[in-house]
Amino acid sequence: MYKSMNGNANLNDLALANVEALAQGEDGTNVGYCYMEQSFSSNNGWKKFCDSRTNDNTIYPCPSNDKLSGYSESYKDRCTK
Repeated sequence: MYKSMNGNANLNDLALANVEALAQGEDGTNVGYCYMEQSFSSNNGWKKFCDSRTNDNTIYPCPSNDKLSGYSESYKDRCTK
């Protein structure tokens, strides 16, 4: 029994050390901005449009290419660079 519990403690220490190692030097994620597509908009142009799955909880990489679509200057969101 002692051996099993001692092994789990070593695993917990190892997991904590891994998390700390990953966090060292972490400066955060750079973000950019992209437009949310609006097919009903009267403004059409070549813009960088966000991934359609973007929502309040999840952002995606910034698009690398412009796309022709409807947009609004006030309807932008974040994307990761």
